[in-house]
Amino acid sequence: MRILWGSEQPTRQTGYGRVTRELAKRFVAAGHEVFIMGWEYTGEDFKHEEGWTLVDCGIPSGKYGAEQILGDKGPTILERNLAKYQPDVYVSLIDIWSIPHAIKSCNQASVPYVAYLPIDGVPIPEAWADILKHLHTPVFMSDFGGAQFADFVTKMVEADPAWNHYIENPATSISHGVDTDLFKPISKEQKNEIRKQLNVPAWDTTFLSVARNVNRKQTPRLLEAFALFLEKSNANAGLILHTGDPENHWGQGWHLPALITRLGLGDRVIFSDIDANPCLGIANEDIAKLYQTADCHVLATGGEGFGLPTLEALSCGIPVIVPDNSTGPELVIPEDGNIHNNRGYLHGENGILVRCATSIAGAGFGVQMGLVDIRGLAQAMEYIHDRKTNHDDLHVIGERGREFALEKSWDIIAKQFIERLLLAATSNHHLIPNPPEEE
Repeated sequence: MRILWGSEQPTRQTGYGRVTRELAKRFVAAGHEVFIMGWEYTGEDFKHEEGWTLVDCGIPSGKYGAEQILGDKGPTILERNLAKYQPDVYVSLIDIWSIPHAIKSCNQASVPYVAYLPIDGVPIPEAWADILKHLHTPVFMSDFGGAQFADFVTKMVEADPAWNHYIENPATSISHGVDTDLFKPISKEQKNEIRKQLNVPAWDTTFLSVARNVNRKQTPRLLEAFALFLEKSNANAGLILHTGDPENHWGQGWHLPALITRLGLGDRVIFSDIDANPCLGIANEDIAKLYQTADCHVLATGGEGFGLPTLEALSCGIPVIVPDNSTGPELVIPEDGNIHNNRGYLHGENGILVRCATSIAGAGFGVQMGLVDIRGLAQAMEYIHDRKTNHDDLHVIGERGREFALEKSWDIIAKQFIERLLLAATSNHHLIPNPPEEE
């Protein structure tokens, strides 16, 4: 099978870049040809030692292969690549509103289009109906996304029978995965050695948050909760932030150092990376060390398409704290049903779910995202700290997290994906009548 894939460049240390690379090299190992249109890559085809080939996608940011080569009447870069590489299937890893041009181009070229889609809030806007209707194959990266789409289909089918296709053939959900050989638990001695290497202060409890400095991640709520936790407990605890752009050079989040100073957290919060250039980032091995040096991974996110950092932390055998919005309930397994106690959070087998206090409508399409309760988040951090400092070992929670992650290794996820791509490559578009059988 020949696969043309469009996403972040697989050499970039972004979440989508890493997902693309982990899947691509396993597709190649399984005997498939893979050509990757890495956003903003332009130049000659470059075949990586892992076997996949990086191909031209054009420079303009936000075009995602829609740039026209010969002016207004010329083909797009995606159309040129569809003709050049003759793929059996085209796959994209990007938000829904960025793919209308790709759907049109693939349908015109009779190339099945599989869109690997994040859904991080509710509901799916009706403005996306025409996009999803004409898509060959949607694949959602979470059960939450799949459930939202099922609700959307139920609503749409009342007005348009074409949506019956998704009643008879429900969309697939395939989660992200994790390299369980790299992201793995280590001994206390190894943890202490890594902390020395990374110059992590001698805190009794070290929290970590891997979350890009963008509005959706809601880092200010995390910092406010951390400050409240310290104020109430007087704990010797610290927080490592892995944000990529702490000073908001890209204009997508907040000037975090100023916020940290205002909250009086100057000696309790450190950054793992100070380079605002996402083309560089840090190696996977160093990202794994970040998780391994922490006692708990914590997010205040407003919503996740999946939640790769949470899975990576679980694979390293450390507890996680996440809001109960979007995919949180998929990643933290409840112990006694999905009911919050009066402290504002739910103990899970592999971490803690914190209730959301309210919600906010996102810009553009008005998708509702849950805002975590700051007091509940502070209480969850206090619980983790108390267990750590009272020698009530967290290893049981960590072991359950590791067991959960082992079921989502990249090898398992890649096999699921290949099965779905092979099915798409041999299936007609649901809006195109099946050709008559030959006599």
